[in-house]
Amino acid sequence: MKIKSIYSKRFPYLILFLGALGCATIQGVSQKGQAYEEWLVTCKDYKDVAKWQERYFVYDTERLKDNMHRSITKQPKVPTRSPEETHRLKRGVCMDAAVFSKVSLNRITPDYNAKIVHLFPGPPPLVDHYVCAFYVDGKLFIMDYGTTSRSTMGTHGPFKDLDDYVNNFYLRYHRQHRTLKWYRFGWPPWRSFEPW
Repeated sequence: MKIKSIYSKRFPYLILFLGALGCATIQGVSQKGQAYEEWLVTCKDYKDVAKWQERYFVYDTERLKDNMHRSITKQPKVPTRSPEETHRLKRGVCMDAAVFSKVSLNRITPDYNAKIVHLFPGPPPLVDHYVCAFYVDGKLFIMDYGTTSRSTMGTHGPFKDLDDYVNNFYLRYHRQHRTLKWYRFGWPPWRSFEPW
């Protein structure tokens, strides 16, 4: 009887422990714990890059706060994460998502001619935004998964050019930015250290 009571008291804890261990293992398998390079060779086109970001990428508000604090206090900028690091962490801010998209798309096929786009509403406390532009059959598309704005998150296009995207889509649907001081392909001068 005493042996039975020892097992009966510990049995629920054992079940919980084994269940948690099993869930961790199952989650690891379902997340396809592939390295970036292994994942990239499975991608056939831009839709695979979009699908991964829709499924796994989480906007990192703490990283945004750190970037904002550094900007306001004139501290050195936080470098953008590499595509490998973004793939591993599955989180980041707009710069990280844009670089992940650009590098991944250009590795799938250089025909995408993917580029970073900088959208600048003005100095802090306004927050600039980065997206990835790419081309399919000569038409401009925009990939934007580094945002909290549900109305602009996703892959959008085709657009005639960058003006068409900004004026007829971005400013129309982005809640925080109603106007922009500028928008252009590439990094702004204060991020000229970026290797991407």
